[in-house]
Amino acid sequence: GAGLTLTLEGVGALPVTGDANWARQVIAGLIDNALRHARGGGEIRVVAGQGDDAAQIRVIDNGPGIASGEVAAALARFGQGRGAAKSEGFGIGLSLARWIVEAQGGELTLDSPVTAAWRIGDPPGTMVTVQLPLRPR
Repeated sequence: GAGLTLTLEGVGALPVTGDANWARQVIAGLIDNALRHARGGGEIRVVAGQGDDAAQIRVIDNGPGIASGEVAAALARFGQGRGAAKSEGFGIGLSLARWIVEAQGGELTLDSPVTAAWRIGDPPGTMVTVQLPLRPR
């Protein structure tokens, strides 16, 4: 109903170490953030892939992005950017997601503006990448 386009790309199941419920909640929260920032006519891509020793999930939006000086603040506890959606959260989502991912041996990074290879159209957008260690076979 919001006029958004959501695209899912990548591989099927990625067996990772860690807690499946926490991982699901992190990814759902990142998609929710992207929905909030890529409003009316916006686009969101969720891309899953596999590196040498980690699964990678990228959530990319084509929203207004985060000012370069505010990226660190957006990942800080209770930190928020200055954009229009600032008042819509408590400023704990990204910091909590990063803590959960790191507690499972992974890494969460934030890129804004999105690099040209991943950008959706002209807006700067934001990309959050979650890497979780692959489960040994």
